[in-house]
Amino acid sequence: MKVFGTIFPFIESPEKNLKMGRLVANYEFLQALLKHGHFDAYHLFCLNTTHQQWTKEKVKEMDLPDSIKARVTLLTYAHLIERIKQENYHVFHLGGWGYFFSDLVYLRNRYAKNKFPITGLIHSLNAQITNVHALKVSWSPLLSYDTIICSSLAGQTAIKNVFSNLSKNLSSAMIPFKNHPRLEMVPLGIADHFFDAIPKTDSRHRLQLLSSGFFFLSMGRFSPTLKMDFYPLLLAFQELINNNNKQNIFLLLCGSGSPSEIKLLETMLRELNLTEQVRIFSNFDSSQKIHLYNAADAFISLSDNVQETFGLAVIEAQARGIPVIVSDWNGYRELVETDYNGYKIPTCWTSELLQEELADIMNFETMQLLMAQSTAVDLKELNTALEKLSGDPALCQRLGENGKKRSFEKYRWSIVIKQYEELWEKLFQESMKDPETGLELNPLRTDYSTVFTHYPTSFLAIDNLLKITARGKTVLSEKKLPPPLHRSVPLSYPGPAL
Repeated sequence: MKVFGTIFPFIESPEKNLKMGRLVANYEFLQALLKHGHFDAYHLFCLNTTHQQWTKEKVKEMDLPDSIKARVTLLTYAHLIERIKQENYHVFHLGGWGYFFSDLVYLRNRYAKNKFPITGLIHSLNAQITNVHALKVSWSPLLSYDTIICSSLAGQTAIKNVFSNLSKNLSSAMIPFKNHPRLEMVPLGIADHFFDAIPKTDSRHRLQLLSSGFFFLSMGRFSPTLKMDFYPLLLAFQELINNNNKQNIFLLLCGSGSPSEIKLLETMLRELNLTEQVRIFSNFDSSQKIHLYNAADAFISLSDNVQETFGLAVIEAQARGIPVIVSDWNGYRELVETDYNGYKIPTCWTSELLQEELADIMNFETMQLLMAQSTAVDLKELNTALEKLSGDPALCQRLGENGKKRSFEKYRWSIVIKQYEELWEKLFQESMKDPETGLELNPLRTDYSTVFTHYPTSFLAIDNLLKITARGKTVLSEKKLPPPLHRSVPLSYPGPAL
């Protein structure tokens, strides 16, 4: 029996409208794995009963046959050690590489019936805690088949640099560097429905847009701190409109944002006299996303932020058959080939970041903004790309068709999950051929019972007699936790059927 395991299983929010890149990518990965994967069972270990309930509801909502949902077992962390003692897991895969990876390595080494591979995916690598995560991973007793999966070469290079810098800094402080983890590359994916044929006129009517005219689209968070500064794009778009008197060209700004971020965009539009040519779709329902892409004639994203490692919106736009204009930055550059499926706009960054030494004591968003504002895109090249696409329908069609072909061949979830399964099978076979052993005790684990041993009046003894109270009997009979504890979520016992 081939069993997949995970902890904190890819569902981080109960919201129906997931907007943040990692939340969307992890949820869609889980759905794609269940749809296209070939495991006999999926064991999803949730943080607690509240998280278990979220996950249960999300899996129920997925458009999957009941026969697939029946392979899913939801458990909580309370059952993790018992299960890894009993089951022959094929792999444990995590939706991240930092918070849980190293601790799971220790638990696997100490308790697992078989030393299964552990894999985890990178997302953003710009957090202040990234080096702490890297230190924990490097000091954990990794086995040769434990792997960090990178969605892009840019991300893979960045995490290599993280571990390289960590090794160098530790060595200079006479502290040994333990392990450099294995790195493999598998991209993110998109669902098949992104390729469905939808008349452009239908999408424009649905969104109350003009049926004629040329529409550029930008899709992403409205955050100059965590995504991009929209001002350079708006300056270039203003020049396109003013220099050519092209009043039939429009720009759709689509994404999630706080009231202050949306207000900043609106202020820019008024300042540049673009309120008639630019329309903002903020915090839209997820069902509108495919229609926003479909209504557009070209896509633009000028990310200037180090939080990006892949660029999911870029391949989503390509799947809809529209050309893309992106900054030559991060993982974006791997998704676009100039004059084949779009244009890459050159970027420039400073080699010495101001106040970098203050990063760990500075407000995180302030530091991210300083780094982003140290990045410039080539406005001349951007203007050229905007002119080319807005004035040449045949060029748009050619670039769009090329992008759709590439997206279909490389980034559909069915293809990506196959790559994951091939990698997991290779790692599993390695684990079977060479069953290694590793350190079982985690030196970084907090030993609460020792640290706080002086706190209680007394400790429970082996000969103490415990008696269930009336309230306890109510909890058992109603299967419901007391109100102060349960957060309005019914108690779910391990392994509910889905």
